[in-house]
Amino acid sequence: MLKVSNIYPILLLFWGQCVLPQEAPPFLDKFCILCNNSCEDGPNFHRWIVSEQVVAPDNFEQVGKVINGQFPGPTITIGTFQHLVVLVENRLSVPLTIHWHGLHQDRTVAADGAGFVTQADIPPNGKYTYCMFIEDEPGTHMYHAHTDIDIIWIHGALIVKDNNPPIWAKTRDAGKYHYDEERLLILEQLYHEPVERFVQSLTTAGVPRPATQSLMINGQSFGVWPTGNSNAEGYSLISVQRMKTYRFRIINLSSELMFRFEIEDHSMTVIEMDGIICVQSQS
Repeated sequence: MLKVSNIYPILLLFWGQCVLPQEAPPFLDKFCILCNNSCEDGPNFHRWIVSEQVVAPDNFEQVGKVINGQFPGPTITIGTFQHLVVLVENRLSVPLTIHWHGLHQDRTVAADGAGFVTQADIPPNGKYTYCMFIEDEPGTHMYHAHTDIDIIWIHGALIVKDNNPPIWAKTRDAGKYHYDEERLLILEQLYHEPVERFVQSLTTAGVPRPATQSLMINGQSFGVWPTGNSNAEGYSLISVQRMKTYRFRIINLSSELMFRFEIEDHSMTVIEMDGIICVQSQS
């Protein structure tokens, strides 16, 4: 049964019964989501508060934008053919939307996060619920702000695991694509000037563009700055063990830079790019 009451005209229907979590946002009780797989625990529900706070990811103290106090934002891990519900509360002084980069949003266009295209911006102190169904699009994806250039701060990893993996992913002796464990590496840049200054450089003649001050892995780096912060954690450390094969999920979340990534004295095989399984390519 489907009950409709003051909701978006774009609804997503699948066979089966879906039990919503107790903390689901109020609008979800206006209709019943039907899904084609077991949803006994309800959809993957996340409540995000986007705000400003003092951060020092590279030992330079400044005001940054964070999700639930985190920079980069929380990593979302979900399987194919599952629901994802994210309630975003905007506590910034500027409007906000969140775009789910890599998801096709078939039949859930209202969750795409393109401001004034698929939704109105979330105003300061406003809320918006992104409700989407993850179809057959496994891979390493990302989410980021889609207003002005807030992507500099508001972003994170979106990992979609394949619930119907091919044979090579199921067996330990699966050949070139076998791996024992996986690690996430988020590559990004950091400025030491406010976002407003960056916008001004793009819109006003004669205003120099801010320079990248730090390159980071998983939101961490280190430098010697006049405004150093004793709480800085330093460089990100990735732990591995000998004689194991690792899948590195590498995401470039910088706003304007390209990275070349390598591990000294090791070879790597590219198996997936932007959610697409690749022809074997070794580097």
